[in-house]
Amino acid sequence: MSGVGDLIARGALHSGDVLPSVRALAVELGINQNTVHRAYQLLREGGLIDGRSGQGTRIAHLGLPGKQRDIRAAELRVIVARMIGETLTRGYTLAEVEASFTAQRANWQRESGLYKSSIRQWIGFGSHDLCLELALAQCQQLNGNLGIEFAAVGSMAGLIALGRGEAHFAAAHLYDPRTNDYNLSFVRQVLPGQAMVLLTMASRSQGLILAAANPKRLHALTDLARRGVRFINRPIGSGARGLIDQLMAANGMQARQLTGYADEAVTTSEAIHQLLIGQVDVAIGAESHARARGLDFVPLRLDRFELVMPRASEFLVPMLDVIQSARFKQAAAALGGYDLGQCGSVRVA
Repeated sequence: MSGVGDLIARGALHSGDVLPSVRALAVELGINQNTVHRAYQLLREGGLIDGRSGQGTRIAHLGLPGKQRDIRAAELRVIVARMIGETLTRGYTLAEVEASFTAQRANWQRESGLYKSSIRQWIGFGSHDLCLELALAQCQQLNGNLGIEFAAVGSMAGLIALGRGEAHFAAAHLYDPRTNDYNLSFVRQVLPGQAMVLLTMASRSQGLILAAANPKRLHALTDLARRGVRFINRPIGSGARGLIDQLMAANGMQARQLTGYADEAVTTSEAIHQLLIGQVDVAIGAESHARARGLDFVPLRLDRFELVMPRASEFLVPMLDVIQSARFKQAAAALGGYDLGQCGSVRVA
């Protein structure tokens, strides 16, 4: 039954095509006639075949091409669901699957020559931010021949992907308490000897994201140790995780004091979803995300959000043109939680 559906979906069988008789197909496949009869009955009930006296069994009239599109779409959903299910059972996260798919698709397009056209494709990995979404959208609007893909995998994973040649740029906000600076030491560590530039987008207010009206009355990091407060953390290697761990150490707090410390959300959006459905009471992230969802926010620290790319990158000038523009700065300021005083500044690693 599924084989006939597959052939219809792929366009190998069309409306009106004649299928073998029950007896002929049973002989050809070496199976019982009752098995073939039952399969044909299921196909008939599904509207894929019909039988008319003296005319044999035929592929049914499927109507508009949309019917075939529906079948193809259903088949594709099964394939994708099977692939995702297998990767999750092997311990990979959805963010890792998305990042790997994005990288492999770009490699396949490049190697197959499928997109040998005027469109330039740029791939980015790293930390997610609303002002980054804004900048990438405006960059594409101003550069019609530029296609941009971004996967939120965390700051350190973004730098590693850049070092492996899987990305054209990375987005990061990693604080180094030894230098009291962001990103620069990590870029030099992960990408030694490589000529890189760090493009500052903004300084962001990072802190605790809480339910609207702050029903748990949480006002400081130490409040997370109270009984009945459920926290959701971020992965090791993310800027948000670094922030939590550094501030906990400064306050003499232990991981065991926080209910949910071992539970992780890959992105701020995932953490906020858990907050909105009532699974947790507090998440960690940028103020702009809290404002966008009408949630309460307790600031903990300003961090420096930067894009990292090779000095010779063709992406540098288009992105600079965007984030140094009044249009971008006005839109980013409206999101809330950003200090744009250093927006557009460039540092060399």
